[in-house]
Amino acid sequence: LFLDLFHQDGLAVLGAGLCPHRLAAQLIRLYSDPAHLVLVVNARPDEAAFYAEYVERACVASGAPPVSPAPRALTSEQPQAERRRLYNEGGVFFASSAQILVVDFLRSVVPADAVSGIIVMHADEVLDLCQEAFVLRLYREANPTGFIKAITDRAQGLTRGGFGIERILRTLFVPGLFLLPRFHESVAACMDACPPQVEEVRVNLTEPMLRCQSALVDLLKACMQELARSAPVLDANELTVENALTRGFDQLLRSYTDPVWHRMSYRSRQLVADIRTLRRFLLALTQEDPAAFHRRVASVISSEKAFGANSGWLFLAEADRLLAASKARLGSGPASYEVPPKWLSCRAILQEVERERLDQQRPVAGADDPTAQQQQLRTLIIVHDSSTQRQLLAFLTSGAEAAFAADANSAADSADEDAVETTTTATTSTASKKSSRKTAAKKKSKEPNLLTLTQMIRPASDVNDQPQQQGDDVESVDKVDQPTSEIVDESELKRRFPSARLFGQSDCRHAMFAVRRQAGGSGGVGAARRQDSTVGHQQALPMLLDCWRPHRVLLYDPDSTSVRQLEVHSLCRSRAGAAAPLVVYFFVYEGSVEEQRYLTQLRKEKEAFEFLIRERSVAVVTSEPVVKGDLAPVEELAGPDDGIAAAAAEQHQVIVDVREFRSELPCLLHRRGITILPVTIDVGDYVLTPDICVERKSVSDLIGSLNSGRLYNQVVNMTQHYRTPVLLIEFDAERTGFALYHGRAAMSSELNSSDTISRLSLLTLHFPQLRILWSPAPHASAELFHDLKRGRPQPQLQLLPSVSAATAVESYNDVDDSEASSSTSLTPAASAATLRHVARSMLLRMPG
Repeated sequence: LFLDLFHQDGLAVLGAGLCPHRLAAQLIRLYSDPAHLVLVVNARPDEAAFYAEYVERACVASGAPPVSPAPRALTSEQPQAERRRLYNEGGVFFASSAQILVVDFLRSVVPADAVSGIIVMHADEVLDLCQEAFVLRLYREANPTGFIKAITDRAQGLTRGGFGIERILRTLFVPGLFLLPRFHESVAACMDACPPQVEEVRVNLTEPMLRCQSALVDLLKACMQELARSAPVLDANELTVENALTRGFDQLLRSYTDPVWHRMSYRSRQLVADIRTLRRFLLALTQEDPAAFHRRVASVISSEKAFGANSGWLFLAEADRLLAASKARLGSGPASYEVPPKWLSCRAILQEVERERLDQQRPVAGADDPTAQQQQLRTLIIVHDSSTQRQLLAFLTSGAEAAFAADANSAADSADEDAVETTTTATTSTASKKSSRKTAAKKKSKEPNLLTLTQMIRPASDVNDQPQQQGDDVESVDKVDQPTSEIVDESELKRRFPSARLFGQSDCRHAMFAVRRQAGGSGGVGAARRQDSTVGHQQALPMLLDCWRPHRVLLYDPDSTSVRQLEVHSLCRSRAGAAAPLVVYFFVYEGSVEEQRYLTQLRKEKEAFEFLIRERSVAVVTSEPVVKGDLAPVEELAGPDDGIAAAAAEQHQVIVDVREFRSELPCLLHRRGITILPVTIDVGDYVLTPDICVERKSVSDLIGSLNSGRLYNQVVNMTQHYRTPVLLIEFDAERTGFALYHGRAAMSSELNSSDTISRLSLLTLHFPQLRILWSPAPHASAELFHDLKRGRPQPQLQLLPSVSAATAVESYNDVDDSEASSSTSLTPAASAATLRHVARSMLLRMPG
């Protein structure tokens, strides 16, 4: 695959967990040379440091000299002159934001003709009008011969949204598509040659858990059927319980509901929210302890009833069954809480591993041999989230009651389950130790890189209340696990994984936790966060496996990505000369939604690859030269007979504020053949002509600007410096439609000072020269801009006005704060009748 991607530009799609970072690292290592200038786009913030270290380790392992210069990051904090100097030095650069590269290409800061190529990470996220696609377009227009290589391991992301593979390849400007699924013949033969020894640990659900699961599935099915009836525009074939069990279902559902959201009734929108709530209940059933699950269910039911929300599932018999079954798991008190069966199975496996380790260290086969330390069994426990890690650790070291208490303390400290990373799991011997741990936990919660993949826990010598079952003393990691030449020592492990600590106990000595966080989406229990602050588990887990080289791995939560990564590690381990195979304990609740979710995950990926294989066989992607203005009107793309119009089109230019490059409009203007001049503008967002200045507002931004009075000050500045100030109100046609109000609010005749239309009416009364443009989407905005520029002179950077901070403050202070925030002081003499008449006329003018 590396050779195919090296010889031809293309999109490489690997199966989940087949370590795409290895492919990316090979390309980065190859082009880390001053003779090349390679840009990496759509990378996570910490991936620059990750790949720099990964390439360094690869060079050391192969005996090759380190690459120079090492991969570096481009950030917005670097001044333009600094970035220009870095570009001239050459090497591989990770752009922290595509907006940086867009501005640098438009300003000619980056020498486009000297750029060797661009590597696109997570290519499934690159959409037609996103900033990454804009970077690729600008690069391909200026440099048609440089390479573009895209990599992803999410085949399902390429099949959603109804986009054909031809459109995806055209967006990436690549002609080739390289597929490497798990069922590929070469991959299967390679993996099957040295497979890990997998031990399935099938755990039975308890009777109350089965009742909870049955009730939740029935409720989810009822909501799905009701949503299909109330919103016939949705695809009923996708609204199935099986699809709802997958972690990416929320994103899939949004892709179907967003285009018709403004046409859906309140009842349908409530059903979408109910489905999301019930899905979280299903995920929490197998991941949370009984007390936490009951709190989650009871709080939602009580709050829904208290605030009168119309969630229909609350009045079904299954809701009562769910609440009763969740309460039955609590017994008569904390001492009789139902212990999750997986906890017991995990402890039994760790006890078995510990007995095996002790047998290997008996003094019958040369215990004095210094190489005996290398035979110590190292165990890695992979869990889904930090909450599971915290509870499981407390259970393994201090028992079930301590685990329940730890979760209760965490819930009491914060409603957010991710707010507390470390909780006290047992009583310490002195109050000073307890106080120091609390202080450390508070400091740790404020660190930006709190959620790294590995969460190695403090030594269990701090937690010594639980009696030892084997009679061994609790030892710190320095005493029981000395570093060897095979593995990275503890200090190096802590440097690479800052929150790393091993924990020791008679049942789980030489064990370590790895917290697997899902990439993006809201599939996790509770409020999921997009992992923009840390390197995701897809890169960090293989690196952790290479550093620590465990002998036993406990996969606590089934996940296909982690399974493939363990297969790859087992293959590398065998090729390195390891005698014993890697042993993997695969935990799963038998007959549960957890098992079905895992099987559905495998099936969905297989279907996605089959779809891509069929599409590749019939797709026709031509390598046509990319020209500027592919969306320009036909009359301006005329032949030689209309040279005047074509010349005029080439001269069109728009001055754009650099903060506007977060939107799609600059990309669309560029595609219409308009030259974009990115600068920092004090007045307005877009300068179309010397007389026309535009302030663009989305609906939410418009309401916020009216409430704060910021829009008033912006209009004041525009009217002082431009003859025709324009307010562009841009709607999200897919989400809200082309209207400010929906439902009963659109029919209301109440007019008051807090009403959006009333405030806009007063704004136009106070500034008669202000023009308001209504745009349903960015495409329409680009067309409006093009029409406004037709036959008018072009703006000049030298003639831009500069409004100092003092002038802005002075203009704001000319109006009382309360009046500016309400906007009613714009027409103090306007009567109620005049206000009503003007507002009604503005309502009639609004389309939609």
